[in-house]
Amino acid sequence: EKVANRPSLHDIFDRASLNCAFPLATTIRAGVVLVACEGAKRSVLLVHEQVRVCNSGGRVFTLPENRGVPKGAMEAEDISALATAARELREETGIDLATATLSRTTIHCYRGEVAELIVWFIATVPERPAVTIRADELSGYSWWDINDLPAVTPVTRPSQALFHGLSQIDFWEQG
Repeated sequence: EKVANRPSLHDIFDRASLNCAFPLATTIRAGVVLVACEGAKRSVLLVHEQVRVCNSGGRVFTLPENRGVPKGAMEAEDISALATAARELREETGIDLATATLSRTTIHCYRGEVAELIVWFIATVPERPAVTIRADELSGYSWWDINDLPAVTPVTRPSQALFHGLSQIDFWEQG
């Protein structure tokens, strides 16, 4: 919702704005860093991706199991990166983003096989919600202390950079 001429997150992170700001990105992904703020303890929900076989331009390769936050590619019906992040959180964990408080946003540009833009929305909840894992994509989930995130393995390079950055920032007091 808009407040006195202030654009909403849907307006800021819509597909056209992201394509204009990051024209080299061929893929736009979005995810939710869900932080349970239970007293002084800050835990982040990680999902465990299953081993999967991919075909990219005729090249077949296997991606290992990784841990990361719920995320996925922007689809045609997603009006914004926030809509993508909310959909992915709901599809992968059964958690409704409306039950959380959005606190921060960070953007990572990653150039691996493709130029990829990832918009991470950081959201807090007062306690760990019930999680229902999407079994066709994920093998499980875990909660990690925010300070232990750099030690999580195996993770993708974008997740590794995100985890390192999150462990260095002290903004969780706002809970």
